[in-house]
Amino acid sequence: FSFLDNKPRSADVIADEDDCEVLIIPYYQLNNIAPIPFYKKLGKKISENIRKGNDVILQNMIQELEKTKLMANMGRFITYVLLLLAFYDLALKGFKDLATNPYTSMFASTSVIFIFTVVLTLMVHTTGRSLKSYGVNTNNWKKSVTESVFFSILFIIAITGIKWIYSYKTSSPLIDLQAIVPNAKFG
Repeated sequence: FSFLDNKPRSADVIADEDDCEVLIIPYYQLNNIAPIPFYKKLGKKISENIRKGNDVILQNMIQELEKTKLMANMGRFITYVLLLLAFYDLALKGFKDLATNPYTSMFASTSVIFIFTVVLTLMVHTTGRSLKSYGVNTNNWKKSVTESVFFSILFIIAITGIKWIYSYKTSSPLIDLQAIVPNAKFG
């Protein structure tokens, strides 16, 4: 193609065998061999199209490589999150003996949740990806916070109403701590 469009060559050639002959023809001699303008214009157009196609293919391959890297990072991240959840579950089961006292149990589970949050945050930070990759951004944050607070309040009111109606009809307390922690000592 370099002969046709007078641009740097787009590829190299490597011979499969050691015993081959190479014919070197300088550009000015090639021009004397094929002086027909039509073929040269046609060849130039074909080589331009092939070069453009190669550029498009290269850009697509680069984009696919970036997507693959992102998917590999996300897969690794999800694997770590699942392992962390398994350790979290084991840690909570380890605190099963503390369940007799709700205050100790609350402190233990809160500390485990805190450690879980710190480790998860560090994992997100070490991937090198922006928080936007994980769906965390500050776009429309005021609207998001307002909606979450509003719907949380509605949800809490609805659940409390359902529990209140249930406790009224069954003559049971609204919150039965003895049912939550059977062997607990209250008071």
